Amino acid sequence: MQIHTSFFFFLLLVGICWGQPPETLMQQAAARFEQKQYEESLRLYEAAFAQHHYSEQSLYRLAFLHEQGGNFPQTIFYLRTLEKHFRPEAVPPKIRQLTSKFGLRGISHGRSEPFFFYFIRTYLFWGAGIALGCVLLSLLILRTWKGPLNRFTRISLSLLALAICGALVFGHLFQSPQAVLIYPTQSYARPAYGAEKVPAPFAPGLTVTIVDSYDLWRRIRVGRHEAWVPDFVLKEI
Repeated sequence: MQIHTSFFFFLLLVGICWGQPPETLMQQAAARFEQKQYEESLRLYEAAFAQHHYSEQSLYRLAFLHEQGGNFPQTIFYLRTLEKHFRPEAVPPKIRQLTSKFGLRGISHGRSEPFFFYFIRTYLFWGAGIALGCVLLSLLILRTWKGPLNRFTRISLSLLALAICGALVFGHLFQSPQAVLIYPTQSYARPAYGAEKVPAPFAPGLTVTIVDSYDLWRRIRVGRHEAWVPDFVLKEI
C-alpha cells in the first residue's frame, strides 16, 4: 500500500510540473536561480525548454548550470542552441574553449557540415537578402526608363532575383540538421547493433550533422567520417 501511495504522489508531482504553463516555469526557474537554488532552477528551466519555451538568458543559465555540474556535452548543446537562435558573440569562443579542453578540437572546429551548407547557414542568407533588396530596388528604378538596353537589364535583374530566391529556398530546405552527442556511443556501418563497427572520432560534446535516419537510428557526419548511431545518444539543436 505504501508503494502505491508513493507512486501516486510521484505521478501527481510530475503532472503538476508538466501541467504548468511554460511562462510560469520560466518565472519560477529565474526566482530559484536568484535564490541560488540551482538544482531546482535547472529542473524548471529544462521543463520549460522541453515545451519549446526558452530565452537567451535561460539558455545561458542552462549552459552555466550544466557546466558547474560537470556535464559538458549538455553545456555544449545549450551553447549551440544559443548560437543558432540568438548568435551572441561570446558563445563561439566558449564552445572552442570547451571542445579544446576535452580533446574535440581538430575534429569539428565547430563546423561539421560541408562548407557549402555552412556558408549558406552563416553568411549567405544575410548577403542574399541584401542583394535581393538591391536588385528589386534597381528594378523599381529602371521601370521608369525605356530602351532596349534597359529592357535587357530588367530581364537580367529579374533572372538574378529569381536565382537568389532559389538559392535561399534551396539553402533553407536542404540544410542538414545538427545535433550534439550527449552520451558515449559505438558507431556502426549500418543501422543495426549487429552491423560492423566503424572506427570514428565521435565523443560526447561533439557537434555533428545528421545526414540520414532510419527507425531509431541516425547517420551522422563529422568532417569525412560518417556512421550510424542510436538516436538516444543525440540531442538535436
